[in-house]
Amino acid sequence: MDLLLSYTVTFLSIVILLLSSFLFKQRTAFKDLRLPPGPWPLPIIGNLHCLIGSLPHRALRDLSQRYGPLLLLQLGETPTVIASSIEASRGILTTHDVKFASRPISPTMHILSAGGKAIGFSSYGEYWRHVRKICVVELLSNKQVQSFRSIREEEANNLVRNVYTAASSGQLINLHEVLTMLTNDITVKTVIGDKCKDPDVFVEELDNIVTLASGFSLVDLYPSSWLLRLVSRKLEEAKRCRERMYQFLDGVIGQQRERKSTKGDGVSEDLLSVLLRIHDNDTEQIPLDIDNVKTIIGDIFSAGSETTSTTLEWAMSELIRNHRVMKKAQSEVRELLRGCTTINESDLVRLNYLHLVIKETLRLHPPLPLLLPRQCRETCRILEYDIPKGATVLVNVWAIGDDFSFKFSRP
Repeated sequence: MDLLLSYTVTFLSIVILLLSSFLFKQRTAFKDLRLPPGPWPLPIIGNLHCLIGSLPHRALRDLSQRYGPLLLLQLGETPTVIASSIEASRGILTTHDVKFASRPISPTMHILSAGGKAIGFSSYGEYWRHVRKICVVELLSNKQVQSFRSIREEEANNLVRNVYTAASSGQLINLHEVLTMLTNDITVKTVIGDKCKDPDVFVEELDNIVTLASGFSLVDLYPSSWLLRLVSRKLEEAKRCRERMYQFLDGVIGQQRERKSTKGDGVSEDLLSVLLRIHDNDTEQIPLDIDNVKTIIGDIFSAGSETTSTTLEWAMSELIRNHRVMKKAQSEVRELLRGCTTINESDLVRLNYLHLVIKETLRLHPPLPLLLPRQCRETCRILEYDIPKGATVLVNVWAIGDDFSFKFSRP
């Protein structure tokens, strides 16, 4: 027992010494820079204690009101800069966008994104340019988006029909469930087609990936610690989750190729078919391999499903709370219908007030209150402060939308 206690004390002492040495060297390396202000970090944990007891974007907003629109925090062993104003975010996203084009890859995300090959977490370079071109030209072009119009209209009509049936019989309607089902069904049919078996398995695994990617863990806060990597259960779960999703997609890809060989090129293309076509005919210097295709599919689904359902849910919540806005939106829709029972996508451009409602919802409740983290590729100046090379940078869009000094129109 005494021997075990002695080993434990020795181990903890070594860990504390190494982390303290790392933080000291980091501070010394930045001594010639004019860093953004922020609270003084504690040994080992840095400023993690500043985020306890509140949602991160709210806690960071409160800190920015005290220290300014550019805030420097030490989260574990990673220096993190938070931008909470229009001017600061413009410097990061527009003026010096290339210098902040890379993503910091935590140990967990390194596994889930296949070494940084996902759309949202690829590093700036040739692969990043290639994938971005594929997204703009092939996956998200206006022609491609319009090709899935029938899927969106069919699923929206099914939702209205199901809600009407439930309401007519006096049943309670869980908005979260029906909106999540709507966005999942649209996204699954758009991404991997309506012929795949067990799409719920795909949705479940991607939900697990989102949960793993969004959570804090010691191994992500201290990525240089080989010991934490060795004992971390999160990394093992990330590997298992990725393998399960890849195994499912292997079956879907096999079905896609078999269907194409049987029916030829007349088969309508979902996004997976588009990526497989690019994979088969790619002549770029850094071509897409099959694991890249699987990772990008997961990325598209994660970005397009939960964010949409969350925004719709918040929009309904705000409309229920604001009867004046609800009546005005209903009046606009009824005026457009004028005896018709359905609205097509081509009619949506005439719903100007509803567009304002959605924009206001996104201002109040952005699906990503903190944008995906960026990494500073080289030291540069934002406002009057120096952002050190290698720092993680977060843009608090919720705080920007909550700032009433920023002028915008409201419904």
